[in-house]
This record gives sequence, C-alpha cells and structure tokens, in this order.
Amino acid sequence: LSGQKMRSVCLGLIPTFLGVVYASSISSDPHDRVYRLHVPETVAAPAAETEADVIVYGATPGGCAAAIAAGREGRSVVLLEPSLYIGAMMSGGLGMADYGMHSSRVIGGLSQEFFERIAAKYNQTFKFPPDNQCGAHSVPWVSEPHVAETVFREMLEGANVSIQLNTRVLRAQVTTATSSDPRIAAVVTADGGMLTAKVFIDGTYEGALMKMSGVSYTFGREANTTYNESTAGRLPPPEVNWPYGDRSAQLPHGINPYTDESNSTLIPGVWGGKVAAPGAADDRVGSYDWRVVLTDNPDNMVPLPKPENYDPTEFELIRRAMKAGWYPSVAGMNVPNRKTDWKMFSTFGEHPNAQWNYPNGTYEEQQAVVAEFKRYGIALLHFFQVDDSVPALTREKLSKLGLCKDEFNRSADGDHWMSQLYIRTALRMVGSDIMTQRDVVPSAWVPRSDAIGVASYTVDIPGPVQTIVHNGAVLNEGALKVPYFCDPSRAPFALPYGVMVPRSGEVQNLLVPVAISASHVAFNAVRMEPTWMILGHAAGTAASIAAAGGTAPAGGVRSIDVTHLRARLLATGQVLEPRAPPAPTQPPPTPPTPPTPAPLRGDEWYAWIPMWNSTIRGGIHVLVATEDGSLLKRQLASSHSLPPADVQIFQKGDHVNLTSAQIPAPADGKYWLVHVTNTGRL
Repeated sequence: LSGQKMRSVCLGLIPTFLGVVYASSISSDPHDRVYRLHVPETVAAPAAETEADVIVYGATPGGCAAAIAAGREGRSVVLLEPSLYIGAMMSGGLGMADYGMHSSRVIGGLSQEFFERIAAKYNQTFKFPPDNQCGAHSVPWVSEPHVAETVFREMLEGANVSIQLNTRVLRAQVTTATSSDPRIAAVVTADGGMLTAKVFIDGTYEGALMKMSGVSYTFGREANTTYNESTAGRLPPPEVNWPYGDRSAQLPHGINPYTDESNSTLIPGVWGGKVAAPGAADDRVGSYDWRVVLTDNPDNMVPLPKPENYDPTEFELIRRAMKAGWYPSVAGMNVPNRKTDWKMFSTFGEHPNAQWNYPNGTYEEQQAVVAEFKRYGIALLHFFQVDDSVPALTREKLSKLGLCKDEFNRSADGDHWMSQLYIRTALRMVGSDIMTQRDVVPSAWVPRSDAIGVASYTVDIPGPVQTIVHNGAVLNEGALKVPYFCDPSRAPFALPYGVMVPRSGEVQNLLVPVAISASHVAFNAVRMEPTWMILGHAAGTAASIAAAGGTAPAGGVRSIDVTHLRARLLATGQVLEPRAPPAPTQPPPTPPTPPTPAPLRGDEWYAWIPMWNSTIRGGIHVLVATEDGSLLKRQLASSHSLPPADVQIFQKGDHVNLTSAQIPAPADGKYWLVHVTNTGRL
C-alpha cells in the first residue's frame, strides 16, 4: 500500500452514500481533529420489515455483551453482524485474554460469566489469575476460538437474542422532531432490509454505526497539548531522554532503510514521507495484525496456504534486521489442544504502515486493507519457511505447523485462515465525556458516581505506529507502555457512563461501548476485550432502561437515571468499585538484592534468571525473554528505584546477543551477569 493512498482519507473530501466527511474543527471543543458525517434527516419514520426494542450492530465481545444484557432485561434484541462469525477477536485468534492487572478486583458481571463458562467447557474450576500479573495464561484465560464462539452463542441464545450473520448495515436513517432531537429511526442493510428500534448500540471496532449516524468522532493521535497528556502525539526519537513511558519495543539500531548507496529508494515497509513533529497530532493508529492459530497436531492440520505472486524482496527489512541481531522466534502451543495464539514475528507480523487507511476508510477500503494483511501474512509465513536468510531452526519449527482443521471453517475461501484482523484502534467517538491519560494511570482509585464499570489495563499502544527513517536508519515509532507494562502500582480506574453517549445535539438513541469517547492514549488502556464486555454489559442495560421509557426522559440515553442504571448493574454482578485485593496465598517472588557488587563495565547487565532462557545460536550465546516485562538492569536493586537508563524492558520472545558463547555464570546464584554485544536488543 502506498503511503500517499493511505493518507487520502484525511487529506480530502470522501464521497459516500450519505454525504461527505468533512474535517471541520469544532470550536467549542479542545480537540483539534473532530469529524462528522453529514446525514440527511427525514421527518417521518420509515416503514420497517423488522422491529425491536434494541438493535446491536457488531458481534464483538462488547456487542455480544450489550445484546445479552438487554435481552436478559426482557427487551427484544436483534444482533447484526457483517461476518459469518460471533465473537470477533476472542473467537478470531486472540485465545489469550488481555485481562490486565487486578483482574479479580475489576472483572464481574457478563465478562466474568463468559470466563466461567469457558472454564466449564474445559471441565476446569474457574479462578482469577494471580493479582498484579498480566501474563499468567491458563484456562479460562486462554481458550480455543471455536470454544469462545460457542460460549458467546449460548449466552446470546439464552437471552433470546435474534442473531443475523452476514448482515452489513449500509446506512442509518435519522429523523428529528426538532433541531436538538435527532434519533436513529432505522438502519438499512446491504441486502435491502430495514430494521427499526427504540435504541441502537454500535458494537463494532470501527464505530461504523456511530459514523453513519452523524456522531462526532476522531482517529489518530492527539497532540500532547490537546488534553495535556505527556505521552500523546508522535513520540520523541529514542536518543531523547523521555521519562513518561516505555518505548523499548525497537528494531536493532542502525538498519539501512535504502536499497542502495544512492539513498534514493526505500526498501519495502519503510515510510519516507512527511511525519509529525514530536508531540504533534497525526492520523496514525497503532499496529494491526493476525493472532495466528496454528497447530502441530497432524490429525488436525491444514497446510499453510501458498502465496500468490510471491516476491521475497518484499522482506528485505527482515533480512537486515536478522543480520543486525533480531531473531525470529516461533510460538509454542500456548492454547488448549495444541494450538497457538501467535503474534506472528512481532513487529513484522504487523505489516508496518499498512493499517493507516483503515480507521476512516469506506467499507470497501477497509476490506481492501484486510485483504492486503492476509496476502502479506501468507507471504510472510512462506518467507520464514523457505528463505535462506532465516535461521534453520525457525524454518524447521515452522515446517511442522499448519492451520487448524477445526477452526474458521465457515469462510468462503475455505482455507481456515483467521476470521478477524486485530483492529485494536479505529474511530473513537467524541462524546459527552472524554477519557484521557489522567483517567487511566491513577496511583489510587478515584471513585465516580457515574461509573458503570472498572478497568485496570496498562496503556498499551501497539507498535509500530509507523516505520520511518530517522537519522539515516530505520525507526519503529509509536509503541508505548505507560509507565511500563503491567505496573502493579497503577490502580484500577473507573469507566464513566458518558464515554458511551454522543454529545448533546447528536442522535439521542445510540450507545457506543466499543469505539468509546477517549483520547488515543486513554483508549489504549480500555481497548481490551474483557473491558469491552464490561462496557457492553452497561450499554445493554442502559439501552433496556431507555427502551422501557419509564426512567428515560426526552433526552434519550443522555438523560437516563445513572443511579438507577448502576443499581441494575450491581444486581447483575457488575463491579462498580474495585473489590478488595485477594489475600495472598504465598509471598510473591521478589528478585533478591545482595550486597552492592563492584561497578559494571559498559556492556554488563544483570539478568534475573527466572525471566530468561539461555541458548546458543550460531556459536553466540543468546538470552530469550520468557515473559512480558523481562528485565535487564545495571544495578542489583529494585527496578522501580533505578533511573530509566539503568533498566531495559523486554517482551516475551525478545532476545539479546552476548559476547561469550558460554553460559554466563550467575552473579549471586539468582542473577546472570551478562555482556551484551552491540548487535543485541540494547
């Protein structure tokens, strides 16, 4: 995809079936990039083929939870889903749930019930992960895609929700009695159907119904001045001392981005066009990828598809990264019944820069992006199977894997490829309330009388947002954890009702629990599927109240009694204030702090042994991180007490090359004192 084409959605007017998108800044709002779709309004409500109290568009986990909640409240509910599958990412490859810290304190209601039902499918007793951990994945916090879909379907059918798959909403019909009273009267589907409801819920990742209903929205990164967020906007380059978050997810330093010495043509995957200044706003979003579901079980294996028009020069950046020290690891069987949830080859599985055209694109443009990601993903797997530049061990491991015969078997092409591209961030509503950085990184719980749920995930902006040229070398820019991944000192935070509600003067019978109203930074702490189920639970319950009419004044969903809503949520198990921390069953492991050792040489670092595996590759000793948050540090002291320059944070599967081919001797029996080469991750 060309960078110029991908930027076209922001640089000009886009014809649509309803009007045009216009980039008009709304002067009363501090936001500098707010968009609305002009929707022609009609006075009379249309005749409809299907009527319901509540219509939910999008069978994501958040959309499913909304439909289930409204159905259990006794409302008639129709769930519309454009694809052939229910559950989106949780049934589309994301087998390992991103439950976040303090999960036992914040997950309740329908979100907890979903995981309880997953446990029952595997004949396991439900239990929460250890508190203050993010990576302890066992059933029910890891599951197979078809099992997750089965659970969603059973919950929906138990709530008497009418499910219509392969049904895409083409447009919304908005009516108004007065200029301040617009409402969605009906939605029209691509097959010509028309459905009406009292309340509509947008459960899509894309904010599709929100956009076509004329609701204010944004996408990309705000400037750090828009909401006074220290981590907003384009991030500064790595040589700049910047204490606000973890930017350590980088390629090896010094990779040449050009095809030859003329420095005139960039290799594929590197953007050479204009980029925003550090701290400034842009239209970029975090990376997308497939969470690849493979198996090593021959009885359940489908061969990996062969790429069409394969061109190995497309992967020159990968060759150069491997020469500079990056190692391509292959996932183990981390999902029940010998399957993977694999973020394929880290940054390279994310198809650098190819996501830009998706957030504000038309449906056709979005589907073209999905098709491009699939083409690229198939070619990438083939490259790592056959290219001589790939380590023999990687090629050997990948040769023993295939797609799963019992997963994704309803798609039209029949190849068992994953059903859902991981759309982490697309459009975001600009609504009645806007969550920002200060809301999602509290050091202590801040109660809110309008809280309809609680969350606790780290700000996790997946990267790269963009792969660019900086100081003559390739730079992955944008990946960020605030302050760092799985920081147990960060408290849970409240999810206010207003982030699901359009602003005054816009449609009053729409709730948006997925593409919520939040800054780019804050959204990336909320965008996890268990949290979206919490928001969906609240949205479905609120829709039920509004549809009943008894406690919903003329202002629609903006004017329902939130106290009444909170009471209904508490009655159905939702957590509105963090539960008390669980009593520890044993003291958590703590890295030892021995007496102060002699000063280190410039290439020496301490590696806590439980966080690393040691191996030999090509005569070079390599340490491979065993978990997200694995550390190297310059002092034998608590990492929280050290300056940022003395701590390096790694994600699971990252590696560092060492100067010695020998297994390093422990510094004190629990740490390795390692000598890192300049070709390693540091």
